[in-house]
Amino acid sequence: MRRTVLLASVATAVLLTSGLVLVTAIGSMRSGNTAAERPNFVLVVTDDLTKQDYLDLGSALSSFTSKGTFFENAFVTTALCCPSRASTLTGLYAHNHHITQHIDPGTGYEQYHAKGYDQKDLAVWLRDAGYKTGLVGKYMNKYDAQGDGVPAGWTDWYGADSPIKRWRL
Repeated sequence: MRRTVLLASVATAVLLTSGLVLVTAIGSMRSGNTAAERPNFVLVVTDDLTKQDYLDLGSALSSFTSKGTFFENAFVTTALCCPSRASTLTGLYAHNHHITQHIDPGTGYEQYHAKGYDQKDLAVWLRDAGYKTGLVGKYMNKYDAQGDGVPAGWTDWYGADSPIKRWRL
């Protein structure tokens, strides 16, 4: 029983990583490309959702995912928000990017920025490939929306530094 509860807790944490709604690739910036040539995609990353929040999110997303691909069973390598976000944005495992905490001094966005990952991550790669990118919501723990500015690569930025009790879509 204890193992089942632990696995369920870990699975929930893994599924609901990151407290962020990352909207990526709003459209193509290259003038010669048509929508049929380049796919648009949206990556939604969340954490700490109640079951109702999860159900509401699915309903809200259904209007623009009905003609696309929806991955119902996804996994992360680190079930902790900042390490997981860093892995998603860099393509590296936590043991390679070394962001393994999110609360201690020098961790979270502070560490991500200090290592220069905010200058060479998914948003930058997509921008360099001609995509528009956008972020709405929580970026990383310890990100200061007033003082840190917009990281490289983001076309549209609505980054928040502290999550509210319940995000509304």
